[in-house]
Amino acid sequence: MKRIGLLAVAVVIILCAITQALPQTISLFSTFVCGPCLARTEFTVYADDGSTVIDSYFVTSYLHRGGEVALSTTFPGCPLRTAARRVIDAIGAAHYLLTGNLRDGNEGDAPNLKDSCTDHAFPVVAVETILNRPTVASQETSPQDRITMWRAADLACYPLRVTKEDRRPDGRFVLRMKRQTIEIDKRL
Repeated sequence: MKRIGLLAVAVVIILCAITQALPQTISLFSTFVCGPCLARTEFTVYADDGSTVIDSYFVTSYLHRGGEVALSTTFPGCPLRTAARRVIDAIGAAHYLLTGNLRDGNEGDAPNLKDSCTDHAFPVVAVETILNRPTVASQETSPQDRITMWRAADLACYPLRVTKEDRRPDGRFVLRMKRQTIEIDKRL
């Protein structure tokens, strides 16, 4: 029983070390695994009034083939929450690496999207430049909410901004979540 306890402590220590080293390690070896870039994204969660921020955190992701792998999540002012999330991020990134998802392949578009990043099931509501990249915003509206995504074609239609708004009983929409990419690093 004592050995299992020591093994568990060793695993936790190794995972904590990986969570600190993994983003840097991925950056060093990314030219060998054919990844286009890293993205740093801010997530903001709003209260029912749509303006009061109730949570905010940052995620550094590895963008690959129209998808992403969270490498490091930071909750400002919450070191225990950050540490726990980074262990989860390390496990997810290790799984991604071990399952061979980083082998060479066509970067291509995200599934079901044309070169212009439009999905004909949802209307285009805006064309904007975000981080010096042209984006196309499409919107999905349901009786409960509205989700708008601004996608960049040069990043395999990766969403540089996403908003989620809840519909009020009077029909108005109120912002509840915003995901905003604040940096793209293509030096990899």
